[in-house]
Amino acid sequence: MYHDLYWVDPKGLDSEGLWPNIDTRSVLDQLVRALKPGGVLLVVDHSAKAGSGTAAASSLHRIDESYAVKDFESRGLKVAAKSDVLKRPDDARDQISYKGAAVGKTDRFVLLFRKPAG
Repeated sequence: MYHDLYWVDPKGLDSEGLWPNIDTRSVLDQLVRALKPGGVLLVVDHSAKAGSGTAAASSLHRIDESYAVKDFESRGLKVAAKSDVLKRPDDARDQISYKGAAVGKTDRFVLLFRKPAG
């Protein structure tokens, strides 16, 4: 659901939109504050094309892995571990993650972040 923090409903709330605009900065800051020193946060999400940042969040429900790392590191968390267990090199990262042929076949990243102790 991390990518959903950056999803923007094109209709907006004033036009009977279904998804509210999220204050992503506030949500992530609150999440980090809620972690105890030494606490961990696991992020698993659908990979967007490298360098795309949050651009695919609304259209494809994906997010760039390197953007996620920078996003959480900018809040003081450190990458403690990564896993390739959900990597799918055959995924072109150009299809919506939850429909059609891509369902269950998307390239996903797995990142474990740790809040520094003390």
